[in-house]
Amino acid sequence: MTKITVGMPVFNDAPYVKEAIDSILTQTISDFTLLIVDDGSTDSSPKIIDSYDDRRIKIIHHPQNMGRAAARNTALQYADSKYFAWMDADDVARQDRLQKQISFLDKYPEISICGGYVLKFNEGRGIGKHPCSQERIAAQTIFQPAISNPTAMMRLEDIRKISIQYDKNFLRAQDFVFWIQAFLYHNLKGANLNTILC
Repeated sequence: MTKITVGMPVFNDAPYVKEAIDSILTQTISDFTLLIVDDGSTDSSPKIIDSYDDRRIKIIHHPQNMGRAAARNTALQYADSKYFAWMDADDVARQDRLQKQISFLDKYPEISICGGYVLKFNEGRGIGKHPCSQERIAAQTIFQPAISNPTAMMRLEDIRKISIQYDKNFLRAQDFVFWIQAFLYHNLKGANLNTILC
């Protein structure tokens, strides 16, 4: 069993997915599983994904598009590790992202979910920041997500213990509903690193 599984849902992300995958494969740590869930893509995404020959990559193909929430739940279901991190197929991870978050979670066992800052490009510009303390994360979650989903890393045992999943009834806000359940309903503790991770 590896220490961390990186879950990557993919749906018609051919222009970006190779760079996203490569940014995980070139991390400063090598002990991880990259679990790619192809959610019924109809472009060349499956061909790109299947072209990799790396023992750290595991691929699950949905026979048809089931939606982002379903793809995320598939990744959570098949993960087998201490930690679980999200990686979106149109993002690029900093090379030391996984190492920084693992080191933080190893040091602070009371924290269940860890995120960080995002450097925006293409449509947006600037740095996307979120509160770092547990108190401010809980307060912001009342109004909007306090963890950037593409930077999220979780203790898999803590998530499975409370049996939360991504709600298929929410097409665009599954992550927000997930954080509401985690931080406000189940009172899990979260933190954000004050550094750019993606």
